[in-house]
Amino acid sequence: MIELDTQVIKNRVKGQKIAISGNAAIARGLLEGGVKVITSYPGSPCAEVIEHLAPLCDEYDFYVEWSVNEKIAFEVAAAAAMSHVRSAFITKHVGMNVASDSLMSICYAGVNAGMVIVSADDPGAISSPIEEDTRFYASIAEIPGLEPYTQQEAKDMVVEALNISERAKLPVFIRATNRIFYGRGVVVTGEIQNSSRNGEFDRKNPRWFITRRNAVRQHKWLHEQRKLLDKIAQTSPFNNIEWAPWSRRGIITSGVSYHYAKEAIKELSLVNEVSVLRIGHFNPLPVNYVKRFLVRLKEVLLVEELEPFIEEKTKALLPEINKKIKIYGKLTHHLPETGSYSVEIVKEAIAKLWKGKSDFNAAGHESRRKLDDLSHLLAKDPLTFCPGCPHRASFYVLKESIKKTNQEFIVNGDIGCYMFNRKSPFSFSDTVFCMGASIGIGCGLFQAKSNKRIVATIGDSTFLHAGIPALINCCYTGVDILVYILDNEITASTGLQPYAGIGINAEGKQTKRILIEDVVRACNVDFMRIIDPFNIKEAIATVSEGLQAKGQRVIISRHECAQVSAKRNKQMGQAIKKFKIETGKCKQCLICINTLNCPAIITRDGRVYIDAFVCSGCGLCAQSCPHDAIVPAAKNE
Repeated sequence: MIELDTQVIKNRVKGQKIAISGNAAIARGLLEGGVKVITSYPGSPCAEVIEHLAPLCDEYDFYVEWSVNEKIAFEVAAAAAMSHVRSAFITKHVGMNVASDSLMSICYAGVNAGMVIVSADDPGAISSPIEEDTRFYASIAEIPGLEPYTQQEAKDMVVEALNISERAKLPVFIRATNRIFYGRGVVVTGEIQNSSRNGEFDRKNPRWFITRRNAVRQHKWLHEQRKLLDKIAQTSPFNNIEWAPWSRRGIITSGVSYHYAKEAIKELSLVNEVSVLRIGHFNPLPVNYVKRFLVRLKEVLLVEELEPFIEEKTKALLPEINKKIKIYGKLTHHLPETGSYSVEIVKEAIAKLWKGKSDFNAAGHESRRKLDDLSHLLAKDPLTFCPGCPHRASFYVLKESIKKTNQEFIVNGDIGCYMFNRKSPFSFSDTVFCMGASIGIGCGLFQAKSNKRIVATIGDSTFLHAGIPALINCCYTGVDILVYILDNEITASTGLQPYAGIGINAEGKQTKRILIEDVVRACNVDFMRIIDPFNIKEAIATVSEGLQAKGQRVIISRHECAQVSAKRNKQMGQAIKKFKIETGKCKQCLICINTLNCPAIITRDGRVYIDAFVCSGCGLCAQSCPHDAIVPAAKNE
């Protein structure tokens, strides 16, 4: 779908209706807004924005970049906007944490051309380690904040955000949630603007020197922008009131929660009794607009995903209205404080409040019961590594090596598809927090004099993103740790994006390759080795040596991602060598299943088989079988 949407969004014709994803809609908005520098670090659910744009760089003369991390990505985009070139920074919610240091300082200085920050929040932590509400970043940075409720509005908001940015001389923050990015909707195309990529930086302007007294002066300037920002919020086309004919009740909502609220009041036959205020411009809050809504009502329900951001600000307005209004929401426990919302969740809250029904909808409860059953089913049969995934081989090697040492290790995990090692049969990763934390947490466990030795597992892109400072800290402070770097030569979990470690940029062009082993050696570690995890005997010997050694040890487990190999083989028309189980040799010991959990190895009618359609031909199972029962299959098998 990415290739199809890319072809659709590049159309220069204005006024066409196109059905595209939210990722593609935001990409189209960046095209229409004449953005020339677009940066990001791969992260779901927003990685596809860059992937839609990368093939169009030459045709529309703009630059896209997969940066080493989000802090750098933000700085690259901000510097372009300082230089009178429109820019965009795309990130998932946790990436805002990485970029926040630069965000706070650069907002003091402001920008000269339009700059938009698109932050992808993930209610329910569907493709993320945690939930997080990034609207607070717009508030603390004192910059405009917008949230779309459709794919059309997502595109339009990008264009308007760039215009607001140039009026206010500040970056503009757009927060959208996973269902906007992954969902699809009809979008009407606008005109694609032309803008210059020939930047001009005024190096003599003191606003760029954010420190001490000048920082105080620029902070004052930032506060002085509030009057303009308030005016923009009050007149924003993204705020809307839908009055009910005889209403004393209302709902204030934002983003996709608007759809849940509208559907809920429709199903409860309350359309003529409940007014709805949709807030698309959440920071600063359109105070007068909200007051105008509140003064006509007696009860208001706040419907917003994640934190009670608008709810808290709305409650703060009540003393100014001088009227008793009951406010319901997360703070009154009428709606869940965590997870993603649905029509059923909102419907139940409204029914309890305004229908006086605690068990309002048997069908709704049945729907939730089926979802619970599905969750239990998934818990019993969890996601695992892809067939042929080198991470499966890497963790098999690590587990077998740890067995040989007769020692107990704390194994710290990190962020990436290798998190599947937490599940059986590997059952690794005692901790997982955020990018690069596996090594930093290891430092702390060592200094706390834990009675167990420490292993930190981390991916290749993650190591370059956030692991290097932690490894330097290990060497500087003398931490005894084994850092196990899983190098599958791609950023796999977010969609096979390239990164600095393979020397290919976002446009697919060759560039300088940054070898992880060169960086590791520069950190002055005591022990460094590179293994191929599919050479099991050699790999186990090397990892065992590393586990038993002392000091700062690094092992790079390198093998190409199975998905990349499969894609290349398909493009080149190369056949993949498959494996089969010789039933006469198989002892039904189930070692292949219990130690690898490969999706290609299945049981049927009491026998073990390899599904030829799923098998990637990696041969790991053949090496692990103690009875030599797994052998290459003939071409026609």
